[in-house]
Amino acid sequence: MWIEKKDKSKFLDSKMQGLRIKYSLKPDIELKNYTSGFIKWLRFQYFFPIRCNIVIKPCPYFITGNDNKTRSHGDFYYYDDPIKKVPSIWISSGEYYTSKEDSKFKQIKEILFTIAHELTHYFQWYFYEFDNRTDRSLEIEANRWAWHLVNDFLIYYQKP
Repeated sequence: MWIEKKDKSKFLDSKMQGLRIKYSLKPDIELKNYTSGFIKWLRFQYFFPIRCNIVIKPCPYFITGNDNKTRSHGDFYYYDDPIKKVPSIWISSGEYYTSKEDSKFKQIKEILFTIAHELTHYFQWYFYEFDNRTDRSLEIEANRWAWHLVNDFLIYYQKP
């Protein structure tokens, strides 16, 4: 599903490529180190054929859906015209800023999971999977990729 760097030459269909991360407010240094490190690692491993901007907001969740009650920790947005607008991902910091020091790493893992989950939706969008599959199968695939990527990154990141 994700495009490995070695296959980059097959997918050069946009002038604006890559993955960017932004913070709506100045983040905690530990959170920034992990999220920026994760993005750098992903860019080293995978190719993003159409630029995607990730924005981290210091809020516990987003309200989504028509009922204004559904809570989400991340949202993937895309536009019908990728030339004028690039896809974006909004990630909430969850309970990171309100959690105790001993549970901050758990919150960081959840944020990394949400980033990877939403990036899987980016690739599903890129390959037109939204029209061909059920929401459930898309979510299952996004969760599997997210766990796989976060675990691989943490093994890589925590090497001496």
